[in-house]
Amino acid sequence: MNLLHVDNIVAGYGPLTILHGVSLAVDEGEIVCVLGANGAGKSTLLRAVSRLIPLAAGTISFRGKSLARVRPHQAAAMGISHVPEGRGIFGNLTVAENLTLATFASHTSGAPRVSKVYETFPVLGQRRGQLASTLSGGEQQMLAIGRAIVSDGDLFVLDEPSMGLSPLFVKSVFSIISEINKQGKTVLVVEQNATMALSHSHRAYVLENGKIVAEGTSREIARDERIKKAYLG
Repeated sequence: MNLLHVDNIVAGYGPLTILHGVSLAVDEGEIVCVLGANGAGKSTLLRAVSRLIPLAAGTISFRGKSLARVRPHQAAAMGISHVPEGRGIFGNLTVAENLTLATFASHTSGAPRVSKVYETFPVLGQRRGQLASTLSGGEQQMLAIGRAIVSDGDLFVLDEPSMGLSPLFVKSVFSIISEINKQGKTVLVVEQNATMALSHSHRAYVLENGKIVAEGTSREIARDERIKKAYLG
């Protein structure tokens, strides 16, 4: 069953159109990655899914319900947890305060999920009273993912989770994404690190100049010679 269905959407910023008839689907329990170079429209796609930008055409549905009239905070309440490019944490708040804010998106107590974040990321537990701006890049990414865990969404939308991280942190972040999926969460991730994304996902789409140019299982995409040449080296 499609948890998320994107059908022929056109979107952009003001007069600038970025997405030109993009369609994709994410089934419940999957990790789906969207690959593409800088400027391909990956972040715009996720912003459209999370209702941060309007659609000029096309439809997006979540659990069979149209998101046409849904605002960003309503999308979050419906179960879409967005981890934006650049992490989007509140640097002037502590780790604990950032996590507490994320509990407001859920209708149930967030305390057990905050505890789960500290179990998953022990370093955050050690630094819960520390300002988020003083964390390393990898720790800030952990905090951003931790906030999504606390918000308790059904669909995790991750925008370039490996950006700016050391190879060691990249492996750690993708291992955590796989673990989140094993715990029953569905994941849509856009990523430039194609090798890492394909090795931790079930299916993949390739976005070029605002259009989907390839799709298939992650194994099929990884074996595609054109994709290998363009993205895998």
